Amino acid sequence: MKLLIITILLSLIQLSTFAQLKKVKNKISKNEYEIYYVSKTQADLKNGEYNYFKNKTLRKKGYYKNNKKDSIWTFYSTSGIEIQKGKFKNDKRTGLWKEIEYPKGKSDYKYIVKKGIYTNGKKDSVWNLYKYLPENKSEVLYATINYKDGLKDGKTVIFDSKTKLPKLTGNYKNGKMVGEWKIFNGEKLVQIYDFTKDSLINIDKAYVEKNKVVRNGKFNGLVYLSRKADYEKGDVNLLHFIAANLKYPKEALQQNIRGQVYVSFQIDSDGSLSDFKILRGIGHGCDEEAVKAIKLTSKKWLPALFVDKPIPTRRIIPVSFR
Repeated sequence: MKLLIITILLSLIQLSTFAQLKKVKNKISKNEYEIYYVSKTQADLKNGEYNYFKNKTLRKKGYYKNNKKDSIWTFYSTSGIEIQKGKFKNDKRTGLWKEIEYPKGKSDYKYIVKKGIYTNGKKDSVWNLYKYLPENKSEVLYATINYKDGLKDGKTVIFDSKTKLPKLTGNYKNGKMVGEWKIFNGEKLVQIYDFTKDSLINIDKAYVEKNKVVRNGKFNGLVYLSRKADYEKGDVNLLHFIAANLKYPKEALQQNIRGQVYVSFQIDSDGSLSDFKILRGIGHGCDEEAVKAIKLTSKKWLPALFVDKPIPTRRIIPVSFR
């Protein structure tokens, strides 16, 4: 009997609270609107359920308490797929959150799943990153990253998704890479780089030759890249672009000069190009024209990433004159 009375009382309280709220549909722009509830006596104070739509797709939903985000919130991608979910308290993220990244151009499977804690709106403690493998529909631990006050701070480990062994270990301090970072190929240590001293401590030269990287204009032999440098439209379009903008020097045409010019250049951390060198040329103005054509692609490159930090790298491209 007591339980029945309590249930009735709670229902009456909820009905009373709902009766005091007014539903609002606010048009933000041509393609955006939000639906929320406000007090009938205070029209500017959001309370209760909240939904935000863009291009007719639900993009986020949650709750407000006295005009501040509260309780569970869920965020969605442009195609309506869940990408973030967690709790708010007093307008700040708190507790366990789950964040999902999808590969560009695909939304049929998860790519990186991030799970960790927020404290007072900032990432805190250990965050685990899982890579989703579509071939066996499973999540594999990809990285563990420590945070403090929203910044990377403490040990970071990145794992090989196939062998599950560490392939990169090191420390952050206030968001910056510090001290020795160790890079592994399987169980073998192939490099130690000290980011505090900005110097290469140890390197397995046999392994590094195929992964040359430049920092501050100097070869330092970083062998681990979380993303290699790429032309933003892909290698095929890069070659087409160079061919379309390549000028054949008159002197070379007259003397029937043919062959390939091998151009080495640096792709800087902002996607611009610099430090051009002719590794093998054919002369008669062809070397200069090859460099000119490649220079036109500057700022159209995605820089290499070393633990998600853009770094300069070198690339060699053969330019054909036929």
